[in-house]
Amino acid sequence: MEFREKDLDLQNIRKNLDSLITYKSEIVNENAKNSQKKIVSLFRARFGSQKTIWVWSGFVFEYLKNDAKGQYLLKNIDVLVDGPFMQQLFQPNLAFGGSLNQRIIDITRSLSDDKTVYLND
Repeated sequence: MEFREKDLDLQNIRKNLDSLITYKSEIVNENAKNSQKKIVSLFRARFGSQKTIWVWSGFVFEYLKNDAKGQYLLKNIDVLVDGPFMQQLFQPNLAFGGSLNQRIIDITRSLSDDKTVYLND
């Protein structure tokens, strides 16, 4: 699915929510970082730092931090929910995550402190 800046207005997002959800569920391979990078770039261009950008990624923070495309993504988002969803670790009451292995990371603080900082730390 191709995203353009005009797709980022609220009406279009609501109208295309099903396709956005489907697109999110397809982010499971190396091409995901390219897609996420483009979407994040468009959001930053449209909203600047007025909006907090969260990314759910099947990749863990440490991997993204050591990967060129992952580094770009991290520098342009605020919060990362990392790790793949694992059905055997599913917990329906988790805030923002679906399975116990997923972490909610404050990316701004993590990059400035050069260590993993969880959102509520």
